[in-house]
Amino acid sequence: MPVLEPVLNYRILLPEDCDVHQMLKKLKELEEEEPERNVHVFNSCSASSGEVLVALKVRELAESGAPFKHVVREVEQFIYQMQTMFVLETLENLRKNGRLTRLQSVITGALKIKLLMAATPEGEICKLGQMLSMKQALSKMVDHMANDPAHAGRTLAICHCNCLDRAFQVKAMAEQRCKFAHILILEAGGITSVYANDGGIVTAY
Repeated sequence: MPVLEPVLNYRILLPEDCDVHQMLKKLKELEEEEPERNVHVFNSCSASSGEVLVALKVRELAESGAPFKHVVREVEQFIYQMQTMFVLETLENLRKNGRLTRLQSVITGALKIKLLMAATPEGEICKLGQMLSMKQALSKMVDHMANDPAHAGRTLAICHCNCLDRAFQVKAMAEQRCKFAHILILEAGGITSVYANDGGIVTAY
């Protein structure tokens, strides 16, 4: 079994009684009221793998010495162009979080259908297709990547939820069919995998 090494370590420490949503709201207010503090809150319009790519882009630009406003402008453009696709083993968490109706969840669960889904530029979830098996859905996902001419030269991030073997299968397919410059395999955890149960795969590039 290959050993994964962290590509990025970061941590945000908040008081135990802190409401995360309220804290983000206050940071946005700080950004608007005191722009000289150079605070900006990015909406990744993605999840797990996409969030890592955004953080890596911020680090790349910051370490290059780019001015704050240039970093913000470049990262916002990066987010808008980023593509996110995912296949989940079960849609129950999506239903619980209000992103899917109970009827849709029950039907796909009863029929054992695997949905290939994506994020719109606004961060909304859309369906790209449906297959009878996880293997078919993941293969179709890689087909979508290969058919997108903009993917060439980018970094592909594959985030898995307790299914490392499955992530390496996606990596192998991408290496065969696509022209990514780099491929990262990431492990989901915490709030980054709030919609994904065990077996879920989330990709971004």
